[in-house]
Amino acid sequence: GKKQVDKDTLKRFEGDLEKGGSLVYLTDNCGEIALDKIAIQFLKKIFPNIRITALVRGLPAGNDATMEDAEFCGLTDVVPVLGNGNDVGGTWLHGISTHARELLYNADVIIAKGQGNYETLHGCGLNIYYLFLCKCDWFQQLFHAKLLQGMFINEKRAPKATAFSSD
Repeated sequence: GKKQVDKDTLKRFEGDLEKGGSLVYLTDNCGEIALDKIAIQFLKKIFPNIRITALVRGLPAGNDATMEDAEFCGLTDVVPVLGNGNDVGGTWLHGISTHARELLYNADVIIAKGQGNYETLHGCGLNIYYLFLCKCDWFQQLFHAKLLQGMFINEKRAPKATAFSSD
């Protein structure tokens, strides 16, 4: 059967967005950026008091979304989009541009898509909501999840990961 989203996480997410302020949306791969655009339009409609900025990869990194992809699908017409100044998969806080890092540290809420963002950001203490599929054994064990199970997890509630370091 279909696994339900954790209701406490969803309630906390909605509460955070209702407060307004700023949301930074970290995109994942270029194939999903058109869906990201729809999700962002939806969030803007439901939570009109939140300012949304999308963050894409600064330079090509695998199939990660870049500014070119954001422009191509029209995301740049919906919200401000910023390149993170980096070509590392995920979002490595020490390696991204000062502007991108400040944007994240000053955000009230962050949505981070993809396993790579979880791997690079987990433990940073920011108010991040991770959305990803469990694509490897280690993630399945960490989250007691099935292969390709969708996860929606808040940074402050996520299990403590010790099997890798993001250095």
